[in-house]
Amino acid sequence: MYTVQQLSLARDLDSVMQIVRTVARELTGADGATFVLREGDHCYYADEDAVSPLWKGSRFPMKTCISGWAMANKKSVVIADIFADERIPKDVYRATFVKSLLMVPIRTLDPIGAIGNYWATYRTPTEEEVTLLQALADITAVSIENIEVRNKLENDAKVLADLNDAGSRLWEINGFQEGLEEILRTSISLFKAEVGYIQLLDPEKHVLRTEAQVGLLSEFLEQLAEVSVKDSTSFQVHKQMAIADMRTEVNLPPQYEIACRYGYRAVQATPLFDRNGLPIGIITTHSKEPCRCTEHELYRMELFARNAESFIERCRINSAMQYLNLELENKVKERTSELADSLAREKEMNELKTAFVSMASHEFRTPLSTILSSAYLTERYAKADEQGIRTKHLQRIRSSVKNLEGILTDFLSLDKLERGKVETEPEGFDLKSFLSEIVEDLHPMKKEGQVINHLHHGRREVLLDKKILRNVMLNLLSNAIKYSEKDIDLTSEVKDDHVVIIVKDQGIGIPDEQQKNLFGKFFRARNVNGIQGTGLGLNIVKHYVELMKGDIDFISRENIGTAFTISLPG
Repeated sequence: MYTVQQLSLARDLDSVMQIVRTVARELTGADGATFVLREGDHCYYADEDAVSPLWKGSRFPMKTCISGWAMANKKSVVIADIFADERIPKDVYRATFVKSLLMVPIRTLDPIGAIGNYWATYRTPTEEEVTLLQALADITAVSIENIEVRNKLENDAKVLADLNDAGSRLWEINGFQEGLEEILRTSISLFKAEVGYIQLLDPEKHVLRTEAQVGLLSEFLEQLAEVSVKDSTSFQVHKQMAIADMRTEVNLPPQYEIACRYGYRAVQATPLFDRNGLPIGIITTHSKEPCRCTEHELYRMELFARNAESFIERCRINSAMQYLNLELENKVKERTSELADSLAREKEMNELKTAFVSMASHEFRTPLSTILSSAYLTERYAKADEQGIRTKHLQRIRSSVKNLEGILTDFLSLDKLERGKVETEPEGFDLKSFLSEIVEDLHPMKKEGQVINHLHHGRREVLLDKKILRNVMLNLLSNAIKYSEKDIDLTSEVKDDHVVIIVKDQGIGIPDEQQKNLFGKFFRARNVNGIQGTGLGLNIVKHYVELMKGDIDFISRENIGTAFTISLPG
């Protein structure tokens, strides 16, 4: 009873062997006792207690030793004279004190070892001694099983704690790549492997793409960058796969053949699934030495794979949320920008409307007042000798009407330009003659003593839109006449298919602080002093010049004058 209690309290195999070797001798009065463990096809003499050394630490093939016979036949064996029994290897026993023995298997159903008693005399153990020693072996089997269960439970608890720690670490990781590498490190540790990689499914290409790796050579990794789904057995069958030695296998998947070429022997592959049970990837580990994975190790990996799946799904959800948030932010920015543009356009339209009303009320009032007063006076001067006065007033009416026509023309031109309704129609013509005609047409507008000096350089033939260029030159030259009392210089030059026209006056100029607004709609400088104008002319000119793929620039100083330079491809 005391022996049973001792064995039930034993915490490890060494303690069990120490108890058994002593009790075994006491039960039968033997001169020696051995504790033998089965290691595959060999018997390992793990411990002994004898009057002189026997075989402690030695290993023998099962078929050559009596302990192997007892385990193979699953029953005890009594040998009264070892030298008379053919099962005994005489050479092994000749150097020992042993003359007779009793050997019983530890666990008769599936022996895991044996207990041997030895005597220095020729002796036949009694039936009671055989029964007692077999009972000790049976109790020993239970004790060893209890230790294995206890160790397994303790190991499981440690593994579960380690898995929980690994899961906790994953929850603390936000970076996708960092998390995958942590998953790999834990997987490699579970199998005591050397390298590993995670492949995730690309559903569009139907391939497994390597997203993370630990320990792989770059050239090995390159060959695993993308693997067809049909070449991954574990992924295809949705089950774990473990091969102890790939070199002994035939018809290996291509990626395992690659691993073999790089010296890896063992492989473990665990598939990953989404919340709907559909495969999303696979975790693979390799070892350079043959290694058989136990069911327990595979089960632990299955448990950890659930943590890995949760992490991957969490990252994908976070990524999708970030994408949606970014999309939402972009849409908000877009809508905000559209609203700001709309408000800016509305503000601009309101400002333009205000400017138009202000300009129209001023610019229309003067010519209309002139027309009205001249028409009234024309009626009063009805006599024949008053024809000269009537003619003068009729000229004033025509001039006012022409002024109104110019205002309306500016508005119509600007509207067409902004709506993209104006197209260029280039044609060949003589630039010098063309500008001279415009100067002549403007003769009635010139002030007394005012001269337009035209000077041309280079060839005369150009290819431009004649109608648009005429509008540009009429506008610039009429402004020069209107805002200057002195002569005007008009210079034109054609060189290397490039046309440059300069209009320079000696007029009122443009204040420095207002020059940046010169080409804006309805812009009129503060120093125009009641000179009529819509403030649209230069805006239209800029549109026209750009329509002809040209540039317009200017230099101006207040009270000194302004020079406009037009550059056109011609």
